[in-house]
Amino acid sequence: MKLPVAIFLIAFSIGGCSPSDGPSTDPVLFQVEVDSIAHVPSVALGDTADIKFFGTVGTDGCHSFSHFLVIRQPASVDFAVWGKRTMTSFCGDVMVYLNGNTYGYIPSQRGMLQISVHQPDGSTLKDSLLVE
Repeated sequence: MKLPVAIFLIAFSIGGCSPSDGPSTDPVLFQVEVDSIAHVPSVALGDTADIKFFGTVGTDGCHSFSHFLVIRQPASVDFAVWGKRTMTSFCGDVMVYLNGNTYGYIPSQRGMLQISVHQPDGSTLKDSLLVE
């Protein structure tokens, strides 16, 4: 009778259940598809232009906004919007939206500022605003 118990213990310690088995609770990052952006038509040099982002982050309460990835150039700014999904024992049945998450951009030169939002499918949402 002791031999089967020993075999079970060896199998358990080699590759059986460990604390990391089962669903991971580590967040998984993903790029969010942005439906639209909103901002003022023009901004004075040195002032902040609030750029608001809209779109769906996820289909349950385990999804949330994570961060903006921003690449600044003197006459342009490129964005990618990132979300995260953290698995928990309960993910509420709720849609999660960007709801106008805002990035405050301070332009560094006058002229037209080109805004590009890179999408998960490789396309780009483009807009511009005048820096006076």
